[in-house]
Amino acid sequence: MVLYETLRLYGAVLLIVRQATAGADLYGVKLPKGDEEVWGADTGAFNPLQFRDGMGRVATHPNTLLTFSLGPRSCIGQDFAMLEAKATLALILRRFAFQVAPEYVHALVDFLTLQPSKGLPVVLKLLEPAASIICDVFPQFRYHHISKGLPAALWFVGPTFVGLTGLVFKEGMLILLLVQGRCWQ
Repeated sequence: MVLYETLRLYGAVLLIVRQATAGADLYGVKLPKGDEEVWGADTGAFNPLQFRDGMGRVATHPNTLLTFSLGPRSCIGQDFAMLEAKATLALILRRFAFQVAPEYVHALVDFLTLQPSKGLPVVLKLLEPAASIICDVFPQFRYHHISKGLPAALWFVGPTFVGLTGLVFKEGMLILLLVQGRCWQ
């Protein structure tokens, strides 16, 4: 549910226009600006519960989730991206409780893909004893960086390919340093 709602609000590729910025008439079909017919009045709000009964119950048309485009020119990696995102979330959620760090300010920029302007610091709290998790995932270091061989399953989180630049273990918590294209500090 959360994954689909994130994809609905924040698609990876910005070239897909999802909303009529001005009223239009396409061969007799009227498209009013800001039409709420497909996603409803709360179209700009983050509401993952709307997907609890599946995609078919959310939108009035089966092709409304345009994250990967549609038709013969749709994303060839759509199935792989969804599988990778679900597998990564499953790996993280079975071992950690997480929340966005308090210093995060929600400010997005579009540089080919949509990304946080100053990175996305996430704090993970271990659900199991720290020693077993660290030995299992990170046998040699308490701080890892991609150049030191961070497991590939955690390099990207979700279809927006937010890069994982580092992990810091501090006071019983694992802190992820996430960013796309540059280092978060």
